[in-house]
Amino acid sequence: MNKLNKTNNEKGFTLIELLVVLVVISVLTLVGMAVKPKVLGYMSNIEISSAVDSIASVAPSYLAIGLKPTDLSMAIVCQDGALSKRVCGVSNNGVGANPFGGDYKIGASKEYPGHITITVTGIKSGAENVIVSSLLSRSIEQCTSVDGCMSAQITKTSGRHGGTTTSVEIDI
Repeated sequence: MNKLNKTNNEKGFTLIELLVVLVVISVLTLVGMAVKPKVLGYMSNIEISSAVDSIASVAPSYLAIGLKPTDLSMAIVCQDGALSKRVCGVSNNGVGANPFGGDYKIGASKEYPGHITITVTGIKSGAENVIVSSLLSRSIEQCTSVDGCMSAQITKTSGRHGGTTTSVEIDI
């Protein structure tokens, strides 16, 4: 029963080891939080670009069968099953279907008779520059900048809660 002869065989982590693990986890969390908006913005850009490409690829077939650009709408294209649910949304007409909760719209071009305009609404502030840049090359003029480009228009609107959203119209 001599307490001095006992060996210390305790197992487990020391306080220092636990603190080091917590610091590493905290640093990784902060890095992840900083990168997340960029990754989500990139993914949203890809999704919107893909949707615009899908709409642009099916629209000419409707014009070829005699439908006028003024009569063409997302509801017609979606109800025919020409576009995926990801583009058409729950209501099957493009409303609320983009990654920002905005709409996809299709209609007659105001600048180019016989052509169509694809509109993406509700783009959140901060994401519009990347999205607009990727959509410009799809326009009739294949613009590289919005300045002086007649086949692309950008409209900014203020929301109810003070935020700004952007709509982009591209004539194809």
